[in-house]
Amino acid sequence: MGQDPFESIPHSRITGPTVTFVVTPSDTEFDKYPKALWVGVAGDLVIVDFEDNQRTLKNVVAGVWHPITCKKVLAATTATDIVGGY
Repeated sequence: MGQDPFESIPHSRITGPTVTFVVTPSDTEFDKYPKALWVGVAGDLVIVDFEDNQRTLKNVVAGVWHPITCKKVLAATTATDIVGGY
């Protein structure tokens, strides 16, 4: 078993995700909320925040982790190849 060189550092938004999962845009709430989203192909992210507000984030750039925490990524999303991390 490998050793985690960062195990003594508390997890936070600035430490980046340690577990990732594929995000399929749908109207279903996540089992575990991501602390960041990776967008593989640029487009709009349509999310639901923790106050149940629907927000469209226009032209989200591809190829970076975005510090977006949300309950859902809705099917109206046009960005693709999305990965969540926590």
